[in-house]
Amino acid sequence: MNESPTSTCRRLAAVIATIALGALAGCGNARVFSLDPGHIDPDVAGTAAAGMAGADVQLRRYSTGCDATTPEPLTAKVGDGMEFTADQLKALPSPCPESPNPGVEVQVERRSIIFDFSNVERVGVFPESEFEGYLLDISREDGPQLVLAVVDRQLTNVDVENEDLSYDYEHLEVNFAGATFDSDSFVKIDLFFAHVAPRTGNAE
Repeated sequence: MNESPTSTCRRLAAVIATIALGALAGCGNARVFSLDPGHIDPDVAGTAAAGMAGADVQLRRYSTGCDATTPEPLTAKVGDGMEFTADQLKALPSPCPESPNPGVEVQVERRSIIFDFSNVERVGVFPESEFEGYLLDISREDGPQLVLAVVDRQLTNVDVENEDLSYDYEHLEVNFAGATFDSDSFVKIDLFFAHVAPRTGNAE
């Protein structure tokens, strides 16, 4: 059944309100939370054509196996083309001795993140743990904010599902725990943005 524009906007507003309440309430030491993909109409959430253009992005590796992250992140400004090269990722220190650090290219596009493993030299497996993957922080002074992240199943051939993504307005975590990879592996994550009004007043 087709929804009217008003109904669609109300759904988007409700989801954004839920996000804001979650951010205010907090959740222990957790930095991010997951949304159930499908609650936001991509045509509405993606109305900001600029997406992440011009944003500063930091990329780290993190593992719960030793509760460690790479000490210094890779940094880049989002434009057109490759942001993090295979050589940069390969040189990024692994958080744990047993954690692989494959030479994967990470392309940060305006509305997507692509993990391209074509430069990987041999088959590998990310360790089984609660989290074994990559953290991306997105920062800029203003503009639309991240409200939805979804795995593109048509192009992705690695065992990464929507449930392996966690995110908030300026942060995305991609969990590769247990996933096998080789030079044919490819992961594309579609990102949707919306202008979110700043919160005012004091939270009770």
